[in-house]
Amino acid sequence: MKKKILMIVIIFMIILSTYLTYANFKASATGNINVTTAKFSYELKSSEIALKDTIISDNELVPSAKGIFDVEIDFSDMEVSTNYEIAIDKSNIPNNIHFYSDSALTDEITTLSNTYYLNSDVNKKDTIYWEWEFKDDETSNSNDTNFMNKDIKVVLNINLTQKVGDN
Repeated sequence: MKKKILMIVIIFMIILSTYLTYANFKASATGNINVTTAKFSYELKSSEIALKDTIISDNELVPSAKGIFDVEIDFSDMEVSTNYEIAIDKSNIPNNIHFYSDSALTDEITTLSNTYYLNSDVNKKDTIYWEWEFKDDETSNSNDTNFMNKDIKVVLNINLTQKVGDN
């Protein structure tokens, strides 16, 4: 019996000494990390355009009128290059008013895409041309009549995303 107790004590001592020879280091710390991100802010000079104020033809705001307007965006608070898209909301205007990116009225658009590059001119101006096409048919006449004696305003929606690479 003494041998068994002695054997148990020896085994216990071996286990205890083995356990104590291995070290287990742990540490923890807390703190604050402050990171300042780049500014991503812009100002759209006008998000709603009154077509009567942009007419370049001799007409009033009637079918066959033509016009031009600029969309101006101020990027002075932008610290990254940015892709942007200007979408023209055509939901509340006559369906035969068309928008173009060129003065010859050949490149019809519903959106206009461009890029602001960091360290370039902070004021971007995109020109949009428009024409209220004159059509003498029942559908067009009916649609045009719905807009008689009304201010026709074009709403612009802008979507910006950071340009990654080639800044």
